Amino acid sequence: MKRLILALVIAWVGSAEAAEKRCPWQQDDPEDQIGATRTQTPENVLESIKLVRTGEIIRLGHVYDEVTLGTPPFGRVFDVTIAPFSFPDEEENSQSFYSGGVVASIGQIATQFDGLAHAGHDMGYYNCFTHEEIGPDELGRTTALGVELVKPFFTRAILLDFVNNSDVPKVDFNGQQIVEDSYTITVADVEAVLANQGVEGPGVGDVVLIHTGWDALFGIDNERHFNSPGIGSEVAWWLAERGIAMLGTDTQHSEAAVGGRSTELLEDPYLLGEEYGFIFNSAHFILITQHGIHLLEWMRLGELAAAVKADVGGDANPHEFLFVFSPLPIKGLGGAPGSTAMAVR
Repeated sequence: MKRLILALVIAWVGSAEAAEKRCPWQQDDPEDQIGATRTQTPENVLESIKLVRTGEIIRLGHVYDEVTLGTPPFGRVFDVTIAPFSFPDEEENSQSFYSGGVVASIGQIATQFDGLAHAGHDMGYYNCFTHEEIGPDELGRTTALGVELVKPFFTRAILLDFVNNSDVPKVDFNGQQIVEDSYTITVADVEAVLANQGVEGPGVGDVVLIHTGWDALFGIDNERHFNSPGIGSEVAWWLAERGIAMLGTDTQHSEAAVGGRSTELLEDPYLLGEEYGFIFNSAHFILITQHGIHLLEWMRLGELAAAVKADVGGDANPHEFLFVFSPLPIKGLGGAPGSTAMAVR
């Protein structure tokens, strides 16, 4: 009888707590707006810096170039204008200067960082912030979860090389192997790569980078990225459970996609639970909305993969290294340029 009463009390308390939540994924701190970057602590910095062995720095983002970008997907714009200027009141001046301007969908183009206001849900964005709380304000900016709130990343990163260290299906692109279009990477695939590379799996505050070879398509066949390989909900949950800070991919989508939509959700858009309704992109929903874990897409990982491959066999595992990145703090944006991400080996 005592056990029954105790069970009823626990059930009642649990129901009361659930009722107080604004949405199912409300965090312990209902005011939290920084998500997984809370893991970027001084202790994490001091531990991560020990991974630097050679001092080599590799930039992990593409050059922003309107010629290379061509016509960006989704009708996004990128246009650069540069012009000389002088000082008309000066009779003599031997110096010259240029000023430049950019008209762009700057938060979501080329190598791009997804902030917490980028992907939401009718139940709420990250930490249950509502559409009304997100904004926009009178200037058109988000009023919560803006990218300017994100803490800088200075942490351990792991490269998961599905080109050189995995038997997932691949196809040829301009003489090199890339992962097959729309292939869904599974947890078994991830664990096999970790075992093949002999590297410890991700932990709290880490950044996980997925190399599929698709950065080779950048500027050549941008539209093909609508059908890129990537993770599904299984891997998204696996990563979330380990408390990573960010997932980076060399594709435009983090998810395996067909026509820009999660492959797994084409057959069943209610796969993640009927209570959530129609879901378009599973990784965005699980990682960003539910767990505050950022995405860094369309990365340039080929150079890093080649350097790591050439370095295998030394005293340390080259598949883990220091990762450094701070998103451009443009107030009120849901995303930011990501080309300044760096691997420090």
